[in-house]
Amino acid sequence: MSGSRALPNGKGAGIVDALLLLGGNGLVAWAEQRVPSAIASLLVATVPLWILAFNWLGGNKKRPALVVLAGVLLGFSGIAVLVLNTGGANSQSMDTIGMIALLIASVSWSIGSLYSRRRKLPASPLQSTAAQMMVGGALLIFVSFFLDDWTKLHLSELSVRSALALGYLIAFGSIISYTAYIWLLKNADPAWEITSLGKESI
Repeated sequence: MSGSRALPNGKGAGIVDALLLLGGNGLVAWAEQRVPSAIASLLVATVPLWILAFNWLGGNKKRPALVVLAGVLLGFSGIAVLVLNTGGANSQSMDTIGMIALLIASVSWSIGSLYSRRRKLPASPLQSTAAQMMVGGALLIFVSFFLDDWTKLHLSELSVRSALALGYLIAFGSIISYTAYIWLLKNADPAWEITSLGKESI
């Protein structure tokens, strides 16, 4: 996309950060307290479908090729089979609010992903990721005060295993994976990048 059509650096950044990290990841984290992880994975797996639909209707107006659509549906079907065969759908009663939140999160992540393609990001993917993480983290911290999440944080109960898990998520889930995802958004067509969207947003 040409620089003349892209939004200036910084303008719209808060919108993208809110859509991806607050609306996308934040809602998924909240909803998984009410919905089984298997069902959450299935609903988040609808992200590629939303991406195709939004890109077709309001993005580059390009109709997805049949092979791309078939690949997305096949992948979604595979996740559905895994969930059903492991009994994920019956692990606990379905929470309507949680499921709605997951669908909103999927839509939010999809819109944020497409909208970010219009932004002029810093040349360095790491710099871009750092800026988004800082803003998104600030938004999540702000919202957490209203949800009373801080009362559930007990540092004395932090184990070595949980600390290592957190470190893994920071290194591989945020620094490496999210940086690669942001780079991909700016350098690949949505029709080819959608296979990574569901994995990144879970």
